[in-house]
Amino acid sequence: MNIDYNKLKQSLKDDFTDYYKLLTVPIRGEIWENLLVRSLAKQSSNIEWDCGSHRVGTDIVFNGTNISCKSGQISGKKDPRLVISSHRTTSYSTLEEKLKYLSEGHEDIFFCLNYKEDIFMNQKIHKYRLFVFESKDVDYNELSWEVTKSGWEGNGKFIAKIKKTMSDQLWLRFPLSMVNEIFDIEIQQESEYDNAKETVGSI
Repeated sequence: MNIDYNKLKQSLKDDFTDYYKLLTVPIRGEIWENLLVRSLAKQSSNIEWDCGSHRVGTDIVFNGTNISCKSGQISGKKDPRLVISSHRTTSYSTLEEKLKYLSEGHEDIFFCLNYKEDIFMNQKIHKYRLFVFESKDVDYNELSWEVTKSGWEGNGKFIAKIKKTMSDQLWLRFPLSMVNEIFDIEIQQESEYDNAKETVGSI
């Protein structure tokens, strides 16, 4: 997939900056998808996005490539890993059926956006890190699977867990070495309280 990641990073930073001129809530879900579509559309008009679509795995199609947009969290200090949630597999009874379903190639590439917030000198600092990796590197059948109290767990190049208590949802833990692209976007924003004082004072 031909993406100019330098252009993508600058475009996302510009749009994230504009977003925080109006709002303070973190960029997630459909807002994240929408901003990514805007940036990718600057590189190609061959793009599809259906807001709110329930298409399995794929949120955006860019030049024929299926993109899955995710939120992600970093877990662990000594061995940091990217943690994301994925497909629900309650429609399939056995582990073999679930692995067959997961291996069907519902997406080609993952765009995972991690977020954290800091406060410094009355300013909110919105810190985003975008992780990009290809689904061809995610082979569920290469993992060593075992039954656990909460469901099933596979270990190998990465860790996968299917949790019965969460609609047999798949949870993935990737070492950062599996990530193809990583870049950071940081936006500073005055606190809501300071903005309120300025607005009241101008009336």
